[in-house]
Amino acid sequence: VLLNERLLASVGNDPRKADPHVLVVGLGSGVGVAGLAYHFPQASITVVDVDGDGVRQVVCNGLCLLGVSAPEAM
Repeated sequence: VLLNERLLASVGNDPRKADPHVLVVGLGSGVGVAGLAYHFPQASITVVDVDGDGVRQVVCNGLCLLGVSAPEAM
């Protein structure tokens, strides 16, 4: 994730407080997105993948690990 100087300066040069908008093309196992979410907890992450069922499965599995129920719209 590349954070520009303006964004970093606005959060006191602490990248964990940054709120970047991230676009991920191709989810894979979801490990990369999990790493992004961990290191940038304020980030807005959008995932694009051709396998909708695979995305739903990864998201539901991740939410279950966090103890959160998956949204009904999934």
